[in-house]
Amino acid sequence: MITPAPPPPKPLPAVQPPTAPSGFCLDALSIHVVDAELMGAVQAGVDLLTPYFGCQKFRIDGTGLPVKFGPVTPLLNARVLGYAHSTPASYEIWINPDCWGVVGEWSSVVAHELGHYLGWQHGDDHPYMWLAAPPGSYAQPSDFAIVCY
Repeated sequence: MITPAPPPPKPLPAVQPPTAPSGFCLDALSIHVVDAELMGAVQAGVDLLTPYFGCQKFRIDGTGLPVKFGPVTPLLNARVLGYAHSTPASYEIWINPDCWGVVGEWSSVVAHELGHYLGWQHGDDHPYMWLAAPPGSYAQPSDFAIVCY
């Protein structure tokens, strides 16, 4: 008995579905780092979250979620390191410029604020939502907010 040849392969469709750039999640979210001085800290924060997702969840491409220095101290009346500022019309991540030269490590702070953008809350089992105070900061005994010296 002769085995028939397999049928010819089906032709590929003319339009292929988009592929994610190497290493990015298919649903990667865009980040716009407004203040260039923050670029390294933002990329390091994104890198901290990458193992959790198995791919890079955020793409720093100059569009999307603004990450910038913001007026955190006057808003909260405290030198809190970062703040996820949301209004009905917008969402931004603010890094406190009063703390920038004081705190020695920012990647975990950025990862924490990006977690808020994803809807994570303090106390969740998600990474970096329980944040240890980085060098140059401490947790206030009254509310555990992390503030800089």
